[in-house]
Amino acid sequence: MIVLLNGAASAGKTSTAQALQLLWERPLLHAGIDLFSRMVPENRLGFDAPPGSPAREGFCWLTALEAGEPVMRLQAGPVAEKLMRDMRRVLARMAELGNDLVVDEMLLEREWLADYLEVFSAHDVWLIGVRCSLETLVRRERERGRRVLGQARATAAAAHAHCLYDLEVDTERYSPVECAQQILARVTQGAPASAFAELRRRLSGHAHLPDPLNLA
Repeated sequence: MIVLLNGAASAGKTSTAQALQLLWERPLLHAGIDLFSRMVPENRLGFDAPPGSPAREGFCWLTALEAGEPVMRLQAGPVAEKLMRDMRRVLARMAELGNDLVVDEMLLEREWLADYLEVFSAHDVWLIGVRCSLETLVRRERERGRRVLGQARATAAAAHAHCLYDLEVDTERYSPVECAQQILARVTQGAPASAFAELRRRLSGHAHLPDPLNLA
């Protein structure tokens, strides 16, 4: 079984995933893009790297303005795109081998979601939206000194632009443990997961995915 947590930078995905691990009956393995991105050489990571720089081949955050506020938008170059595609296939293989997974993600691009829909087609997947207000995202980002300011604002809406969910949790209103309890209850006591199947159906019949919709 796979629980896929999707949300903006600083939304609380990691803390929710870690809390869910402690509540899960079986060993629940936590993975995601943060873990895999640590494999990328430092010269393929950067901020405001000029065109032609090696950092543009990997993960590069570029400064932009949004409603007069500076934001950092992620550009994934060919090295990053290949890593993410391979990551999804590694995770699918781990699920095939009998592992339960909780994966935290930022589905900023429609194509990233479409690839998940294809690669995870043989698995039970619960797609969970992890949300809080923009003000809280920005505050958390500022308080976590290791974060580059502007990522939260840039990803607040983009992370959810292509998704609909089996459940959404509010990390501003509820603690990580409470959010994990909500997810566990939805997985074990609610109706079967349906978001991935519905997204797959809509994607196959239309050129664009719908606006976000909560199926819970």
